[in-house]
Amino acid sequence: MNTKVYLRKKKLSKGRVSLFFDFYPPIRIPDTNKMTRRYFLGIHLPEKPKNFAEREQVKSIMAKVEIMRLRVLEQLINEKYDFYDKVIEKTDFLAYFHKEALKHNKKWLFVYQHFASFTKNKCTFADVNVALCERFRQYLMNTTKLKDKKVKLKQNSAAGYFSTFRGMLKDTYKRRLLKENINDFLDRIPEEETEIEYLTLDELNLVINSECSFPVLRKAFIFSCITGMRRSDVLSLQWSDIKRLPKGGWYINKRMIKTKSLANIPVGEDLIELIGPRKEGLVFKGLSVYMMTYPLKKWLKDIGIKKDIHYHCTRHTCATLSLALGTDIITIKHILGHKQESTTMRYTKVVNPLMEQAAKRLNISAIAQNHEMDKEAES
Repeated sequence: MNTKVYLRKKKLSKGRVSLFFDFYPPIRIPDTNKMTRRYFLGIHLPEKPKNFAEREQVKSIMAKVEIMRLRVLEQLINEKYDFYDKVIEKTDFLAYFHKEALKHNKKWLFVYQHFASFTKNKCTFADVNVALCERFRQYLMNTTKLKDKKVKLKQNSAAGYFSTFRGMLKDTYKRRLLKENINDFLDRIPEEETEIEYLTLDELNLVINSECSFPVLRKAFIFSCITGMRRSDVLSLQWSDIKRLPKGGWYINKRMIKTKSLANIPVGEDLIELIGPRKEGLVFKGLSVYMMTYPLKKWLKDIGIKKDIHYHCTRHTCATLSLALGTDIITIKHILGHKQESTTMRYTKVVNPLMEQAAKRLNISAIAQNHEMDKEAES
């Protein structure tokens, strides 16, 4: 089908008209991915020129618009949309950023709020360049928390926020809304190495054998310690996500909320017994985000666990204990749904003390004692 571009006029008030191009067939707008037939030029002219000067001015403008129409037609034939560049540059980048943030998790909204504060709530696509993004990097490294202006934003939070921001820039470039891939010119904010909190086997056993004022919280917490599932995935876990294996046993088949990747996690019969009889809908019905904060900390403290454990520590517990019990890194990586093996490798530093404890148990005295016990058994 031949592409055509017509010049049309739309009547306005006070005897004026607005010029626009009418496309046939409709074209897809790069920034919204929607189909349209109209492209307004932002040119307003008198519908009926009153004198010679106005007629000459309208004639001159129409000649220039005709040249523009032919150039736009050429671009459409060559499947290019350069004539939209000026429109995109004037578009509100913050409005676009906010719309994208709403499609993702709370972290995106935090990054958006920081960027809006940094730009004083005013930023177009034309303003977004390497220099601006470098200044935003420095802003994140020195700013305070959104909810508490007296507390400095942690280095690792700033690193995570800037990583999300860079990812958004990369995606925006792919959509042809930015002229250059700014992400390539930006350095990451380095992360500080932090201590990983986790439950030992004895502490996890204490949790399993202790009652909780919120029974559903106890079940979910133990479930996450064994499977390594994130809080968001546990809250949204449906009974239909737990499937029977052909040769017996169970596995979780669920798309992770954070990474969007499909997880297949084996589940033991004892864990199925823990969560109770199979039903419809949510597995942990009645579980709330609130339960996973203060009530969780209070319960753990009441049963004698003094560590600063929060719900995400269930993933640390799963990874650390699995590694200590001999599970290989690749398997743990798949269970936790990590995209990079380096993310999983950090748990090897945590396991070293456990290895030292094992080495202390495996000593000459212990070997001699076991040897004497074997001799007695033989006799």
